[in-house]
Amino acid sequence: YIMLTRRKPFVGNSTVEVLHQIEFAEPKPPRQIDDSIPTELERICFRAIEKRASQRYSTAADFAADLQAFLEDEDERDSRTGDTITQIDQSPSRSSASATTDMAQQTTRPDIEQPRVVPRGLRSFEENDAEFFLNLLPGPRDRNGLPESLRFWKSRVEEADREKSFSVGLIYGPSGCGKSSLVKAGLLPLLDDSIKTIYLEATRDHTEAQLLKSLRDRFPDIPEEATLADAMAGLRRGLFQPLNCSILVVIDQFEQWLHVPRSLAEAELTQSLRQCDGENVRCLLMVRDDFWMSATRLMRELEEKIVEGWNSASVDLFNPAHAKKVLTAFGVAYGQLPNRPAELTADQNQFLDDAVESLAQEGLIVSVRLAVFAEMMKNRPWTTAELRQLGGTTQLGVAFLDDTFSRPSTPPERRVHEHAARAVLQLLLPVAGSDLKGHRRSVEELRLVSGYVDKPREFRELIEMLDGSLRLISPVDDTASEVAEAESHGNYQLSHDFLVGSLRDWLTQKQRETLRGRAQLVLAERADMWATRQEQKQLPSLLEWARIALWTKPAERKALFRSS
Repeated sequence: YIMLTRRKPFVGNSTVEVLHQIEFAEPKPPRQIDDSIPTELERICFRAIEKRASQRYSTAADFAADLQAFLEDEDERDSRTGDTITQIDQSPSRSSASATTDMAQQTTRPDIEQPRVVPRGLRSFEENDAEFFLNLLPGPRDRNGLPESLRFWKSRVEEADREKSFSVGLIYGPSGCGKSSLVKAGLLPLLDDSIKTIYLEATRDHTEAQLLKSLRDRFPDIPEEATLADAMAGLRRGLFQPLNCSILVVIDQFEQWLHVPRSLAEAELTQSLRQCDGENVRCLLMVRDDFWMSATRLMRELEEKIVEGWNSASVDLFNPAHAKKVLTAFGVAYGQLPNRPAELTADQNQFLDDAVESLAQEGLIVSVRLAVFAEMMKNRPWTTAELRQLGGTTQLGVAFLDDTFSRPSTPPERRVHEHAARAVLQLLLPVAGSDLKGHRRSVEELRLVSGYVDKPREFRELIEMLDGSLRLISPVDDTASEVAEAESHGNYQLSHDFLVGSLRDWLTQKQRETLRGRAQLVLAERADMWATRQEQKQLPSLLEWARIALWTKPAERKALFRSS
């Protein structure tokens, strides 16, 4: 770093301050100090000073190999540039503008503007987003610009030797961490043409049928009478498919299938996945990390040992520095921030820092939080004054939920379910004082509170909206000790801790407009707190009790504390 920039990466007033920066701060990119430094050399430098040892070069030989490859590429570019100049001299009919265009196509230009992000809200990125998606991923890059998270899976999937590949792999991480985007916009577009991919999203009851249909659509020679296991076995033996190709089956949201209690040994999908051999057929399962035990049981049934760094890998959460970079890209996409980071004003930089800090949990950020925040702010100025005026990220969440369900511009298919959605979300809220999503309810409880007991189609639309398009609720991994009713119908909980505070404020905003409503909220909050821990400090204060006694009915007070 010092040889490139002629300055130290970290400077402080004391040794302690410098050591703190080394551990927690990010150095200024060398190209911001000297834009003549090649992009590839900056990448090599940054990888060499990564915070985590696992993300740095593992050996000096690897470091030297990247530097040697850079020097060879430089020599090759110089040679091509000389050839181009000679061609210009010998071909007066060619304009200098045409020659410059050719050189731009042949040379990696660090000053070329990067592709602009196209935000997708709460939806995952798709294959069409591959051009810009790599810039959103964290972690060190290899010499081809691939982040380690993608390089790992690409090399594993394309490995021809079954002893060095995998049969069934797992990608796991918390809800909203970007697993789907990583595969759809990152991995699949990069795979060699010899890899034929089948992608589908799991459902509770129809995953096998969807997979068989997808296989038949892709490989029409599969016999009509063949079962899913027959089709997978035939593909493993090289039937029904072109020569010299292998198949990768990707099943996203696999927790949906795991959510249904079933005999894993006898399940049709289990029998089919046993046909994966790591050479002709592979399968990649994407699953939420809180379904890890269920996924482990399935892998045990498949006789596949889970080995981190071999057939399984987690999706990294963002550190604050990378989260700021991604949020900046969203701001540029929405036209709220300038194209170049160097053009950000001090207030815009402070806005980004404040937003990232408020979105972080234990110093890390789930990527969906950035997407939700950017979606909320897309039509508002990205300034600290605006963020303060909105009351921070919680009140911004209330505005987002209003836009989602109750504004005149809200799609009619959402507005028609607003009352039922409010009732379901209210039931799923955790007790007062908690911002965790851990409050789970059975499907039958949701059906009852929604008012759709005798309206199966409307209830299905409601759940598909809340779980599918909006991702506000998610199925919960049931343990073997669940009661029979829960095993039969399943449980749901809120998807993201991030929206708990916003949901609570949104659901109670009308109550908070009146004295009676505010008294009812205090009563309900104290009842929840007493139910959680029966201590004197959980009871209402004298002033609170006076307000409760004045504005609520005795029946309300008795009912709440009796239920507690």
